[in-house]
Amino acid sequence: MSDVFSALSQLPLRWALLAGDHDLGKTLEGFTVRSKTEPILDLDCTVLERTDSEGTASLWVAPKSHDCTVLKYEYHNANKLLISSHIRYKIDNRWGQIPQSCEIKSYYGNEDLLRTGYKYTFDAFHANESIPAEEFLVKFPQGARVWDSRKRDANGKVIFYTVK
Repeated sequence: MSDVFSALSQLPLRWALLAGDHDLGKTLEGFTVRSKTEPILDLDCTVLERTDSEGTASLWVAPKSHDCTVLKYEYHNANKLLISSHIRYKIDNRWGQIPQSCEIKSYYGNEDLLRTGYKYTFDAFHANESIPAEEFLVKFPQGARVWDSRKRDANGKVIFYTVK
């Protein structure tokens, strides 16, 4: 999988207004609420955290002003930041909160060095569009490493393989 697709798979926009994303194997189950809120862009955010054997995931959501959309996501392992996402929204009169931009960074956890960084700017929003299924077909070149988020091993981990 390319770094761009890998970064997009970390984008927590799919959590907005949902109780997690069962298709990606990510749910809000196990998340607890921090006792204090934290501001993001002057918005009062509730912070949700989940810690397991691999690390701690944190979500900053703005329930009062942004309909519980995720404004920030971080994943730490051994107290080292591995992934960070910051999302900005704008208000659309018909659809409510829609993404305006997102900045995603991943780090080499053992060295605190930036591994990859992306900034996405969304300049158009289309809902209920009729898009042919063929638009979503991707043919990976031979030798490409692919992570299939739809398939999981016995431990719930995403299965990856090399295209032959």
